[in-house]
Amino acid sequence: MIKEVKWSNRSIFITVIATGILIAGMICNRENAVIFNSLAIIVAAMLLSMWYWSPVAIEVNEHAIVVKKRISRKTIPYCTIESISSFTPMPWLINQRVVGSEGYAGYWGWYKDSHIGTYFGYFGESSNCFLIRLKNGRKYVLGCEDSQSMIDYISKKIS
Repeated sequence: MIKEVKWSNRSIFITVIATGILIAGMICNRENAVIFNSLAIIVAAMLLSMWYWSPVAIEVNEHAIVVKKRISRKTIPYCTIESISSFTPMPWLINQRVVGSEGYAGYWGWYKDSHIGTYFGYFGESSNCFLIRLKNGRKYVLGCEDSQSMIDYISKKIS
């Protein structure tokens, strides 16, 4: 089963505006090689980080959960999972981003939540997320369309 990760409107807005401002800055400074090259490096770094970290889809198969990204993937074997539950992160109220994206190409990176502690997130919008607790103490918050069907499927696999 594969479910797509949809970005929130806020995430789409942040991604388009941030990238647009940097590209506009490059165009306006095409005569100044230092500024143009600096902005080009920043744009390239942002796009590469987006392609490497930003989730595109969540796949569950017979052995693991796979977070698919544009140029990489994260695999979480079922044998390492302690529990799974529905979870709604509150990015602007009680969450703190430690390092990662707070909307640029979705939400990905390390976050700190006052209720569950530190976790790594891969999601597009906070309304359709679930929390995975691993046996080693790590936590992941994943989000995709129809997250409840993912929770049900994974719960059967880990029980």
